[in-house]
Amino acid sequence: MSAVEVSQSEGRIKYGIAHGRFQPLHKEHLSYLLAARENCQHLIVAITNPFAPPDDTFSESDHRNRSDANPFNYFIRSQIISRALLDAGVSSTDFSIVPFELTRPQDWKYVLPKASDCVFWVRVFSSWEERKMSLFSTHGYRVEVINRGMIKGMTASEVRDRLRAQRDISELVPSATIDVLQEIYGSELSYAV
Repeated sequence: MSAVEVSQSEGRIKYGIAHGRFQPLHKEHLSYLLAARENCQHLIVAITNPFAPPDDTFSESDHRNRSDANPFNYFIRSQIISRALLDAGVSSTDFSIVPFELTRPQDWKYVLPKASDCVFWVRVFSSWEERKMSLFSTHGYRVEVINRGMIKGMTASEVRDRLRAQRDISELVPSATIDVLQEIYGSELSYAV
């Protein structure tokens, strides 16, 4: 963490930003959020594609902007993430959830703290994550890799595929994901996607 300015009071940066679509939140997503939380005083979970998939996209992420890859709206995703963090023992005062449109850097100032007070924590699996790191740093944000060298073990696509096939997802997702989806959609979770 040498490249990151730390708070003298707690030895950690003030705000850590962890971002993603979380369509839906799975166990590796939660692991990422908890790792980011350990490195900051306050975690900001920035939910990307908070509205309709953007018209202006990046070539590395075209498949992430299809409707079938974004079945859960911002409200549902924020409810799942909030419940999962609370279930994991994170105090409600230690995190915030914000809508975050990657393709509109000019709007980031409306949902994020000033760049000098925060760090984007990222995990790098592909050129897409490298592109985002460049985007964040180009717009004045510090970027740190978390879980360096981690191999991606699961995807939200797999979770969505299982939901569509009416197969069990409990080994892939925290219980909060199932609980919130069942509260909203009932027992027929396949209708959710």
